[in-house]
Amino acid sequence: EPLGDLDRLLQLRMRVELRNLQRELGLMFIHVTHNQEESLSMADRIVVMHEARIQQVGTPYEIQTKPATSIVASFMGDNNILRGQVTSIDGNRIIVDDGYVKSSVTAESVTKTVGDKASVAIRAAAVSLDDSSSGGAVNTASCDVVFVEYLGDLIKLHLAAGSERMIVKVSGDHYHQLRGKEGEKMNVSWKEGDVQLLSD
Repeated sequence: EPLGDLDRLLQLRMRVELRNLQRELGLMFIHVTHNQEESLSMADRIVVMHEARIQQVGTPYEIQTKPATSIVASFMGDNNILRGQVTSIDGNRIIVDDGYVKSSVTAESVTKTVGDKASVAIRAAAVSLDDSSSGGAVNTASCDVVFVEYLGDLIKLHLAAGSERMIVKVSGDHYHQLRGKEGEKMNVSWKEGDVQLLSD
């Protein structure tokens, strides 16, 4: 972890320097890190490992948007993981219900049957604030605002949908609109194409 002991600004500069050096020399670098942002910004291919086992290999985009397992989805950032039961299958479209939130997902090949346990991942950045979402509808949730985390360019909304926690990322421009909303209700929604079925 060559950048582990550096301060934040120096880390950001060294990412660029190392990447440029690798391209100039035309060499393969193996960079070991626990920093997800670092791996996404520097890598051509990422290998996610857990307990000495490879969980997934792919491009940064594949790893970030199409995590294969709940371990990868949890490790690679702010993915909302919903664990529930398959309540409906229509061709390649599956409905997973965790008791509070129903989510639909399109799978390349369906190996689940109605009643099976299933997990899906929804990226925090793919979840939108939605004034029109209704309770019980697919790909929507009525949530309680737990914490509004202002991070400058973006805001992380920490929400509770029943017993499940969700994270939503929105632009920092919404700060004045969202400041002090803790304890209030908020509706969110997402698109089926942003949901990934996980193989556990």
